[in-house]
Amino acid sequence: MTKSIHKITNKILPYQIKIEIVLLSTLLVGIFLRDPELYYYLIILPSLILASVHYLMVFSLVNPINPMQAFLHKLTYLTFALGFVGIVFTVLHYPGYQQMLSVAILLIIAVLAGQVVMKFRDNKKGQIIDTNLIRIIIFTLFIAFFMTMGF
Repeated sequence: MTKSIHKITNKILPYQIKIEIVLLSTLLVGIFLRDPELYYYLIILPSLILASVHYLMVFSLVNPINPMQAFLHKLTYLTFALGFVGIVFTVLHYPGYQQMLSVAILLIIAVLAGQVVMKFRDNKKGQIIDTNLIRIIIFTLFIAFFMTMGF
């Protein structure tokens, strides 16, 4: 079973950023339109697809330099999956969405701190901000926006 998941994640990996950009822009359009009839197509469906993609990426093969990097990789994607399921719970008004988003925000803060520490420790090229940090910041803003906004 894990071999088939690794095959799927290896096929998704080259297109991951493109998938995220398309689904996040669809999510943004759904947020700004605020049309109850289009919630399913513009907010719920992209959030569930993002959650599924990020959950699959937890099982992707990484070549970690150290165990902390592998742990942060898995925790990052698991946190994103939890956050996007929390967004779906928010839109559908399921109980427990505030707790789910709160845990996601706390985990994202921990992951962000860990990523910054790893970047400063392994800073050899002078590059501090990379795509993972930008992705974490963008997803944190989305999850915090849904946490504070009432739907």
